[in-house]
Amino acid sequence: DNRGNKIQYIKTTFKIWDDTTNKGFPGLWWGHYKDEIPVMGKCEAIAELDFNTFSKQYEIRLVAVRLMSENSWLSSAGDNSHNIIDLRSTPQELDNLEVPVNQTNILEECPQDWGDIRREYNQATQCDRSLVLAYSPDISEDELIVWQQLVGIVKYLVRTQKTVTKSDLQTKLNIGDRSFYLGLQALKKAGFTYFWEQNHYQFSFDSKAIDLGMRSSIEDFVLAIKEERFQQKYFYQVPLSTINKQLLNPI
Repeated sequence: DNRGNKIQYIKTTFKIWDDTTNKGFPGLWWGHYKDEIPVMGKCEAIAELDFNTFSKQYEIRLVAVRLMSENSWLSSAGDNSHNIIDLRSTPQELDNLEVPVNQTNILEECPQDWGDIRREYNQATQCDRSLVLAYSPDISEDELIVWQQLVGIVKYLVRTQKTVTKSDLQTKLNIGDRSFYLGLQALKKAGFTYFWEQNHYQFSFDSKAIDLGMRSSIEDFVLAIKEERFQQKYFYQVPLSTINKQLLNPI
């Protein structure tokens, strides 16, 4: 206190996280015991983000929390469907949305797994926006063409000495993380080496570095592309009711 005497205080520390991570974010609630924090059910809370100078980390400072009533939770769950607008089969109707465009997040890239959709949905709802599903699967019949496109891009980068980011390559080829890194391995077997700096890749070529295992690495890359295309077709065809169910009851 102001006289320099020690005083007793109550505080509760906790960690909080959602489906996007398996690592908890630290939190602190002054003047309350741990038994006062609900551990089951959906809650309403008032909190602020603060920097703890003692532990040198950001944390949540909880101000107030209460368990939501069953009725309020059920009513919010029942309203989930209006938060998702399904235009997968009719992307041309983006100009005729039932809500203003500035009140929506538009998902135009076909997801690879449920985590992709859940992240997009969470980002939309946190901003009080609707999520518009406006994606379509990659209809390339021959996945080997993707390898040829990758080689063509890298040859151009070698010739011009230009650099490229991972996201630019992935967007151009419409491939996921696993296919991207398998593609780098196949390029290395084909004599292309790369240097990574400041989030950019720069490539060079040495014919003496061509590996006899190149064909196997290319096959692995092509197989990964096929798996991604299969996943894309699933998320293009899966009913909206199934998507709603997954978002309300994540496994």
